[in-house]
Amino acid sequence: FYTEKAQSLFSQGETQVETNPKAAIESFQAALRAEDGNVSILKALARVHLTLDECDRADAFVKQAEAMDPFAAEVRLLRYQQATCAG
Repeated sequence: FYTEKAQSLFSQGETQVETNPKAAIESFQAALRAEDGNVSILKALARVHLTLDECDRADAFVKQAEAMDPFAAEVRLLRYQQATCAG
């Protein structure tokens, strides 16, 4: 992370994922506004949308992560998970 604000918002989102995924999405989106294109945030957003079975929304974040880091193993895994989610 380049800024403490983005790091703080990301950490807040991580603590909310299991108990309040919608709030986690809001925190992650705020972090992404602070650091546009941050792959860690994009992956987190994709994961939380996958847990909510929001396949199309997850796909949008996976595509952005793929554009930033196309060879990352975790991004490829998210692509497979998204494809499975979409059926």
